[in-house]
Amino acid sequence: MNNIAGNDQSITLPENGAQLAGSAGDDGLPYGSVNTIWSLVSGPGSVTFANVNAIDSSASFSVAGTYTLRLTANCRELSSSYDVTITIAA
Repeated sequence: MNNIAGNDQSITLPENGAQLAGSAGDDGLPYGSVNTIWSLVSGPGSVTFANVNAIDSSASFSVAGTYTLRLTANCRELSSSYDVTITIAA
């Protein structure tokens, strides 16, 4: 399974947030479906995801700082996670 969380980003508040463009691939076994979820690993505030289960989503941030977000993909047999760093300036 391939899983890429996208490019690191720098944005300035009060922008609408960061666009998250992940990707995930699967070997098709045993069922051929991949489930994804975005999560907050670290940061000074909270993060709101437009759709936490969509591979392409957006995230808005409560305060400025550096955040690490994680995209996790699993297909029952395999699981992988990749992180992206979003730096928010005030």
